[in-house]
Amino acid sequence: MDTQELIHLFGPPIEDAEEETFILFSETTSSGNLGFIDSRADTIDVCVAGRDFQVAQSPTVLGSTRAGGTTGAVVWRITPALGAWLADSKCPLGGLLKHHTPNSSTGSSSSSSSRAPHDDRGTYVLELGCGVAGILALALGDRVERYVLSDQEYVRKLLHANIQANAPRGAWDDGSNEKAKDAPDGRGKTSGISSGGKRRARDKAVNQNHPSPMRHSTGVSASSAGYIAFKPLDWEAMTPSAELTGRDGVGSFDLVVGCDCVYNEALVGPFVETCGDVCRLRLQDGELERKPTVCLVAQQLRDPTVFEAWIAEFHRSFETWRVPNEMLPVDLQSTNGLVIHIGILRT
Repeated sequence: MDTQELIHLFGPPIEDAEEETFILFSETTSSGNLGFIDSRADTIDVCVAGRDFQVAQSPTVLGSTRAGGTTGAVVWRITPALGAWLADSKCPLGGLLKHHTPNSSTGSSSSSSSRAPHDDRGTYVLELGCGVAGILALALGDRVERYVLSDQEYVRKLLHANIQANAPRGAWDDGSNEKAKDAPDGRGKTSGISSGGKRRARDKAVNQNHPSPMRHSTGVSASSAGYIAFKPLDWEAMTPSAELTGRDGVGSFDLVVGCDCVYNEALVGPFVETCGDVCRLRLQDGELERKPTVCLVAQQLRDPTVFEAWIAEFHRSFETWRVPNEMLPVDLQSTNGLVIHIGILRT
């Protein structure tokens, strides 16, 4: 989707962060509920778009003093609702979710020469701050070409168990092909990010050397691994790069999703900067004929100060639209304390 399509769907973009904050918090009354489904249960049952999932979570980790945060250890109420909406055939963003067109792999289409390169490629999705559950990947993963989950390393083990328990066999890509390709000397290396101290918000230098997929090869084809993968991505310490896709010749994403990722002002800068870094990969990957990366941020309305800090920062980097209540089910509407914003990187 591009700017004109979003204007057609949602009207003019947001112009003022302070006004947006006032409108939203005048429509909702804070319940004091942080937004957990059940923070004490070791497992919870959720139904998303008619599909039942039993998801393990970790109340122990949530209640720990782990440095770097623990909120990804449990499931938040907005996540199943967002997954159900995106999976609904009436969702206005449904055109963003698509599989690979078979003709592109065979070259048999008589009209292939008239199409722009890669215009039949399926959707590549990156989720930021996915947590341990993987609910959006379970609900949407088989509707797209590739769904990459990202978060801090501590979520990996339980996330892997949840995907394996609930997704079709073969859905999970454990990255074994990439590891073999990336570590010929047996040492290995981190795939998908540049690490070593990033954030401007913490007066750290930003690594600007994003490798180009034209020079980088993962050695992994679309048919050699599953469609759901995990990549560690710490917003405060890592810079997204083309390797996050985990696929040869694909250096950017079509959709970036952040679901209830911002809880305090300290996270605002790192989160928005990471959103921008991921969306900029589209400008560097040699696929400029493709439409801009769309960034979707869904969240519970808790603290107007934190929200205004986020929307102001996000709006500086992204043309921003709010999905109106009339396009959402009741449980996702701002009157119920939840909101969805869509952004396209300003250029």
